[in-house]
Amino acid sequence: MPQRKTSVFDDDTRSTRELFDAALADPESDESGQVVAVLQSRATREVFGAAAALCASADHHERQIGVRILGGVGFCGPAFADESLAILIERLDDPVEDVIAAACAALGHRREKRAIPHLLRFKGHPSENVRFSVAFALGGFDDDTALAALIDLSRDADEDVRDWATFGLGSMSEADTPELRAALVARLHEDSPEIRGEALIGLARRDDPRVIEPLMEALRDEFYGDWPVEAAEILGDPRFYSLLVGLRARVAGEVAERFVDGINRAIAACAPKGD
Repeated sequence: MPQRKTSVFDDDTRSTRELFDAALADPESDESGQVVAVLQSRATREVFGAAAALCASADHHERQIGVRILGGVGFCGPAFADESLAILIERLDDPVEDVIAAACAALGHRREKRAIPHLLRFKGHPSENVRFSVAFALGGFDDDTALAALIDLSRDADEDVRDWATFGLGSMSEADTPELRAALVARLHEDSPEIRGEALIGLARRDDPRVIEPLMEALRDEFYGDWPVEAAEILGDPRFYSLLVGLRARVAGEVAERFVDGINRAIAACAPKGD
C-alpha cells in the first residue's frame, strides 16, 4: 500500500482539541492563522465536525474560525466537499460582515463552481472586505457570469478590490473577450503601479497591441515591481530589449536578486534574433 505523503503540518503533535483552543485564543493573530492551516491539513471527521459546530456558534469570532477551517479542510486532498459547501453557503447570510467575507473567501479556496451564483449576490455589498473576498473567490472561473462580475469589480471604488479583480481577469482567467480586454485597458491608467502591472500582464498574455506603448513607458519609469518585466518576457518583443537592459543597469544592486534574475530572463526573451 502506498504511504501517505507527509507535510510540514505533520510535525505538529498537538491534539485536535488543543489546536482548536489555540486557534480560538486570539482569532486575529498570526498564531491562529498557522493553527488553522494545521487543522485544515487534518482531513478528519473530528476536525470537520468541530469546525462545523463553530460555524453555528453564537460567537462571531468562532463562526469566522469555523468558516476558515472549512474553506481549506483537506487541502492536501478533497474532503467533506458537499457538507462544507452547504455550511459555507449558509454562512453567507451571517449578520456579521467579517463572517460573510470569510465565507466568500472560503468558497474561493474550495474552487467550487456551484458557489458562483451565491457569490454573485455580494459583488455590490457595502463592505469592501466582502467585495474583496468575492473578487478573490471568482478569480480563475472562466464562467461568463463570474467574468462579468470581475469586470464590474475591476472598476470598484476600493483599490484592493480593483487590484484583485484585475489579477483575476488578467492572470487567473484564460478567457479572451473584447469586454475583458477593455476592462484591462481601462486599468492601465490607475495610480497604483500594481494594478497597472496586472493589466499589462493580462494584455500581454492576450497579445493585445494596446499594451506596447504603456509597457515601454513602464520599463522607462521608476521600478515599482516586476509586473512590466513579466509582461515583456511574455511578449518576447525586441522593442523592449534596450529598455530592459537599461532597467537592469538602473536597479542592479538596489533590488532583490530575484528581480534582476527576472529582468535577465526578459532580456533573453526579447533579444533580437542573432544577438
